[in-house]
Amino acid sequence: MRQWSLTTVSTNQSAVASAWQTQLRRVLRVAEQLQFQRAPDLQIGFAGDARDPASFTAELKCRAEGVSTPWGSVQSFGLTNRLNQPPASNGWFNTVLQLTVNNLRRSDETLQHGRLTARWSQSLTSSLPAQVDLDLYLRQFVTPAGTLQSGRLTATNILAGHDQWQSDVTLLASNLGSQWGAVQSLRLAGRLTNNWP
Repeated sequence: MRQWSLTTVSTNQSAVASAWQTQLRRVLRVAEQLQFQRAPDLQIGFAGDARDPASFTAELKCRAEGVSTPWGSVQSFGLTNRLNQPPASNGWFNTVLQLTVNNLRRSDETLQHGRLTARWSQSLTSSLPAQVDLDLYLRQFVTPAGTLQSGRLTATNILAGHDQWQSDVTLLASNLGSQWGAVQSLRLAGRLTNNWP
């Protein structure tokens, strides 16, 4: 460790370290809002070369039962967050977040199973991700407005300019019902463009 030269860390390497720390802070802010009936199983792993901050990777895994959140109560909950995997050798910082819930209850809404996977890639020199891929799956979702046996929403969001997002969105649903009618199978696809204010 005495031979490490901290003055040779490039601007690019500093940007990787900063992006990595920012992502970890976001995860911790969400975790602070959770209350557990029992201690969760929490695993945190780090790897990297201290001479090269861009080589650092991290993985956070959390499994819990009986979770209360500001958004409702959950019988079982799983969270996996992988930061900077693979390492940012190409100038991109990659993050994957997967959230799984079983038996979610919120006032008069219930969800038997839900899974959200988010992947984003971010340039080391930008505070905004260049691409975000979302995959949301729901099974047995019941609300006052209607019911859904299963549904999946996927979206690929690309930063198309310094102030514009382009999103390709697909929605698939089966056995969707409400007071206005019912649909056995539904597929919607489209492209959205959103300008930042």
